[in-house]
Amino acid sequence: MISKVSGLPTLLTKMARGEGCILRPVTLALLAALLLQDPPGDPLCVHRNSRIKVVDTVGRDREIHREERVWIAPNRVRIEDLTFGRDLLILLDERKLVLIDRPGKTHSEATFDEIVSRRKRFLEELAAARGRVRGTPDDEPLARLEQGLALEIGEVKAELTGRTDTILGRPCKEAQLLVDGKVQVARHFIDLSFPEGVGYLKALAAIHGLSSQAAGAEAFKGLPVRGVVRYVLGLDRVQAEEEVTSVERKPAPTGVFEPPEGSKLVPFAEVRELPLPAFEEKK
Repeated sequence: MISKVSGLPTLLTKMARGEGCILRPVTLALLAALLLQDPPGDPLCVHRNSRIKVVDTVGRDREIHREERVWIAPNRVRIEDLTFGRDLLILLDERKLVLIDRPGKTHSEATFDEIVSRRKRFLEELAAARGRVRGTPDDEPLARLEQGLALEIGEVKAELTGRTDTILGRPCKEAQLLVDGKVQVARHFIDLSFPEGVGYLKALAAIHGLSSQAAGAEAFKGLPVRGVVRYVLGLDRVQAEEEVTSVERKPAPTGVFEPPEGSKLVPFAEVRELPLPAFEEKK
């Protein structure tokens, strides 16, 4: 794992300029509007390499390079971290998120509603903090943070870019998701020969709680095989560069959509109380 922690002032300056990996709130939740029925049969088993950048609410950022295996079934997705053993299980049918720490033999759970409720409370606290520094230089970075975690956003549109490529021997089309016609929150080459692959996007969408709906989201009716996506997990803002190295339909191992046997349930750290960035109040 490549990890780094940068100073808050530098990060906030980049956020204020709209630079870096945090551009806008996750809008993949808009894809929850897709009512695509997953075809019957075995789930998809996808291997990919990911480069992930994460920034928390106080400006600490880290970068992770890892190999992943993703199981995609109707209403259930598991993202297995093959490098460090920390997995993400998204259960649409139970409206629940499960984090699994295989080396530590623990797991934690939270409902989608609990995650959204925590963000709402944090946004209320953030709005109060902005009220104390409004009109000062400290207000702009707080506004960027508020925008990055927002539950309501502008007009969203998914569209094909017109670019094509052959990936893993199959033709793919590039699609992107835009906010107000300009801010890119997802850009992927899509393999349309695996329509059930949209289940991955639907699973990511479900944990965010955005109420807007994307026009033209049919551009994403396939498996994302190479590209970048930005989203929110708990109160962390994430940018993931993903490249699929193999994909096949195969029977899932017993228990793949459940915590490992013998794993201990622990509190869900991603919805714990987190502090606001520290700013000196102007008098």
